[in-house]
Amino acid sequence: MSFLLDWRQGGEIVSRTRALGNVGGQLSETVFRPEEGIVAQGVNINTGLPNTVALTAESYYRQFYNRNHEENNVYDASFLKLRQFALGYSFKLNEGVLGLTNGAALTLSFTGNNLFAITENPHFDPEQLAVQGNGFVSGVEDLSYATTRSFGLKVGIDF
Repeated sequence: MSFLLDWRQGGEIVSRTRALGNVGGQLSETVFRPEEGIVAQGVNINTGLPNTVALTAESYYRQFYNRNHEENNVYDASFLKLRQFALGYSFKLNEGVLGLTNGAALTLSFTGNNLFAITENPHFDPEQLAVQGNGFVSGVEDLSYATTRSFGLKVGIDF
């Protein structure tokens, strides 16, 4: 058995995927949609008293997660990933099995890559970068594809 863990600590990342998903009401953060609306925290600019005006859930989420308010879509870029895991076993074969000599072995191994990640934001990979023009922009994730998870099986005969 072998495994490879990858840990990164610190930094911040802006998730534009999360911003757009929440503005459109497509992510779990926007499932709370009371009919009476949502009263945002803050104060009334005219009276200085706590806000009591309710917005429709759609209006509230569109304003709160708007891409112009990127501070609402900033996350800690720290993560822990299981990059690779392998588990194998070797079976000793009796002499004459498959016409092999004594000491021959059949080895079976299962491997997996990018099996899981622990991160503050469940909707994207904190290692993804935005592409703007001819370059990459670190610290910004902008509608990136998911990281590929792969599995493999290895069969080997040692003789």
